[in-house]
Amino acid sequence: MGSVTAQLLAESGCNVVSVSDVDVTLYNENGLDIPRVLHYAEQNKNSLKGYTEAEALAPLEVLYLPCDVLIPAATENVITAENAEKISAPIIVEGANAPTTTKADERLLQLGKEIIPDILANAGGVTVSYFEWAQARSMYKWKEAEVNQRLRDDFMLPA
Repeated sequence: MGSVTAQLLAESGCNVVSVSDVDVTLYNENGLDIPRVLHYAEQNKNSLKGYTEAEALAPLEVLYLPCDVLIPAATENVITAENAEKISAPIIVEGANAPTTTKADERLLQLGKEIIPDILANAGGVTVSYFEWAQARSMYKWKEAEVNQRLRDDFMLPA
């Protein structure tokens, strides 16, 4: 979820300042070269460890860095009541399933943060999972462009 989101955001002109995996957070306040980061990860068994074109921080530091939108996209319960105060982003888009605990939700709202819940933020992923199931049942494989078009059609999004 995270790598595709970073790629799509970068392609649409957004400045992605940080990404992370289980080993490391990469940060560049001026923005990361997302195609280069993704290529590096692909060449290194999906690991960002050792990437030298950004500052390397501890994995969970991604949550606390200055940014406009935080997208926790991999693990549940990473934002808790204990660390909610450290979140600087005014908007949290829950890409993963339940990345924010109930108590953290309450605290973030008290702090004036906007939260896009996982049930909305990753609904496209759930829909594409259905598409994968439908393809398997019919023994047919759709091209990526067709999947994306069906996703846009289902959510009535512009092309």
